[in-house]
Amino acid sequence: MIPRTNLKSDEILSASQARKSIRDKGYSFRRAALALGLSYSHVSKVLSGIHHSETLLRRIDALPPSDVPFMCSGFAARKHHRAK
Repeated sequence: MIPRTNLKSDEILSASQARKSIRDKGYSFRRAALALGLSYSHVSKVLSGIHHSETLLRRIDALPPSDVPFMCSGFAARKHHRAK
């Protein structure tokens, strides 16, 4: 779990940049929410622009790369394996 710290930075990711960052690091939004210790609902609302949370956007920016690639877990992996 990523610690809840006040990350100091002059620049804060936008919601669209945070969405791209999550995918680039190999997370689904649900797995990112688990890694951050937050509900998927809250993370989804911030990433879609319904809510605003500078703290969450900073924590997303600080997420380390995922150990498991995004397509290798969950529904996407099951769907991918059935297609073969």
